[in-house]
Amino acid sequence: MLKQVIEQFYTIGPCKPRVTIIHGIIDIAIEGDLIEKHNSRYRKVLDLCDARRFEEAKEQITQLIKEAPHISEYHRVLGQILSEEGEQDDAINSLIDALRWDPKNHWALIMTGNILARYQNDIDAAMKYYECAVQHKPDDYVTLTLIALNLIQNGRAEAARTYLDKAFEIKPAYPNMYYAYAKLAEAEHNDKQAFEMAVVALFKNPRKDLLYQQSLQAATKAANEIIDAEVGGDIVNAFAARLEEEFGKKIVIEEDEALKTAARSSLPKITTGSTTGSNTILNTRLFII
Repeated sequence: MLKQVIEQFYTIGPCKPRVTIIHGIIDIAIEGDLIEKHNSRYRKVLDLCDARRFEEAKEQITQLIKEAPHISEYHRVLGQILSEEGEQDDAINSLIDALRWDPKNHWALIMTGNILARYQNDIDAAMKYYECAVQHKPDDYVTLTLIALNLIQNGRAEAARTYLDKAFEIKPAYPNMYYAYAKLAEAEHNDKQAFEMAVVALFKNPRKDLLYQQSLQAATKAANEIIDAEVGGDIVNAFAARLEEEFGKKIVIEEDEALKTAARSSLPKITTGSTTGSNTILNTRLFII
């Protein structure tokens, strides 16, 4: 634990110190020249990645790897670039290189697990990397939430709940966690809970970012399911019963696929009596919003 704290304190950019403790003496080796030469270039690579200029970023990080192949983060960044470009096998190779130099590289472990789960459908192998990441950082609620989302996507709802509950204990205000709870409820066909959790994710996320849009979509989807399955059906049936009672005619309820609204219930054939005693057919659609 002491070595880990010292490493974190003296880490600059991608460059970590080498820390050894022998007979109670702590020895810290820092590559000052390498830090000075590489740190600004590494930051530029990250900026290029943020701008999605992956080809330029890949060229520059590859050069940094040639100059300092022992820096785990360089391999990790290259792996992320390759994954973004759709080269998942090459991405895993780079991430494995990152882990050879630093078996505790947290994000290399997570990214390897993500690729195995999302692109190779090997959730069992992915779990080994996830568990290793959690062992090194048991209080990292971001990692716990990411793992849960991947488990949900792979049909492992019960396992996902375990990770989300741990994340909740650590950081109850984390909005991504509530989005994950919404997706979990959706997977379990619990539309009301999915809606509630998605709304909480919206309220706890002040930024109109990707998470906000995903939470809004989850809330809208759950709301439509609730309306179609419960509220909408009740409204239509009650209204039809009232019309039948008033006009003494049978109401036929059909679904109109041509309507553009989320709920497509219609009343296309309502037969009523006129003041002259003849029958009139009213083609009427009832929109539920």
